[in-house]
Amino acid sequence: SLYVQSNKNLLVHVDNTGKDGILTLTSSSSSATASATAYIYDRYPTSPIVYSAPGGYGAFKSLNASNRGSSSLDYSAKHNEAWILIKAKSETTFDASCTVNSCQLGQKKVGKKCKPCDGNDKTCEKCPAGLEFLASACVLSETIKQVTLSKRWRLWTPDYHTINGRLWDVNDIKFYSKPDCTGYTIYGGTPIDSRNAGGGFGPESAFDSSEGSKWGGRSDNNGHLWIGMKFNKLKNVRCISILDGFKEMENGVSELRVQAWESDTRTWHNVVIVKNYKSGQRNNVSLNSIPAPSPIAIPNSPTSAPVALPVAAPVAAPTPGGPVLSFKKKVNFGQNIKVSFNNPNKAKAGVYPWFGVYRNTQDLAMDSLPDEDLLIAYLHDCNTQEDCDYWGTQTGLVRFGATPISYNEDYGFPFRNGRYRICFMHDVYSSDVDYERELISPCKLLIVKRPRKKMITKARITAK
Repeated sequence: SLYVQSNKNLLVHVDNTGKDGILTLTSSSSSATASATAYIYDRYPTSPIVYSAPGGYGAFKSLNASNRGSSSLDYSAKHNEAWILIKAKSETTFDASCTVNSCQLGQKKVGKKCKPCDGNDKTCEKCPAGLEFLASACVLSETIKQVTLSKRWRLWTPDYHTINGRLWDVNDIKFYSKPDCTGYTIYGGTPIDSRNAGGGFGPESAFDSSEGSKWGGRSDNNGHLWIGMKFNKLKNVRCISILDGFKEMENGVSELRVQAWESDTRTWHNVVIVKNYKSGQRNNVSLNSIPAPSPIAIPNSPTSAPVALPVAAPVAAPTPGGPVLSFKKKVNFGQNIKVSFNNPNKAKAGVYPWFGVYRNTQDLAMDSLPDEDLLIAYLHDCNTQEDCDYWGTQTGLVRFGATPISYNEDYGFPFRNGRYRICFMHDVYSSDVDYERELISPCKLLIVKRPRKKMITKARITAK
């Protein structure tokens, strides 16, 4: 019930009504002198609240309460919400109820309400890739997520960001391993796209050796244009060099997004958003950029040594000739994980040692390479995710923890409680494209304990 005192106003927000929820409002006052009016809006009633406009200004329906008895009305809330403003001349009571029929994209029905989908909910119908659910509609996503390892990378734009409103010509795309579009070029994948003009204008034309050929991009069923490449293995793309709208700037774009595919959530994420993009020339887009509000380049070299979070006891520096891979098997939730190593192989050009933390699977032997989809964190042997300044070191220590170890940190810490495995391996390159991955030693089990009860009971969420 909605009780309102005499000469008072009451504003009620009804949310999570879905695509076509029915709001029922009934005047239920038994007073012989009841006098009030309830107005219903599909959005916040700015004019009546802020500018003292009449209550009927912007309202879709209204209901009067008087001594004539009860009355009611139904209102179809098509925008996932409704607002009720009650203006009472005398004390009165209204009853309000809502019936949810179907939910909108990005929502699912929970009880009698439509709730926003969780990011990992694979059963929920979500907004098309590149969009996110806001209030009652799928809108262009401005959210950035730091991603460095993915099997799929692409350039994406909606048709209204193309200069001519319908197509996009891309002459050349190159993926690079370093943030300034140097290092080795990442090839070996399968070109993918939204749609194209056919003939010789497929996505492969943007990845060949000629700048004269081009991808003749056309939009998909959602009005989005995109081109990229999918790989059989995770790729660490740090920069994309793009030549589009060459000699025909009107076939270019004014804004684009670099997106990476996340297999766990089956979702494309924005890695970089480039506004005020200039077609008709070659543009290098660094994936180490920070949108604030225009991209700011991040230095290529590692920063000064970070300050470690306190732990119970420091791990001693590894001893030459000691175990190839060594770390504490069981760690507390949130505790840094220090891994010491003694690489039995001599440093060699083209060989890149690194460490990976994988979700553990019982049916896989510790001397076998885990599937890349199980990888949740990695570090090179120089204790960073950036390329090392040398080919490798024989003895050292790396740390997985909350303290940043690079500007493009690619894992969520702390790791959830559970069983993992840490593997010490190297990639041996025979060319800029071809390489073999080999374990340097068998992987070892890591167990992250459950959070202590005090850590849970002290957690609080504060509204701002």
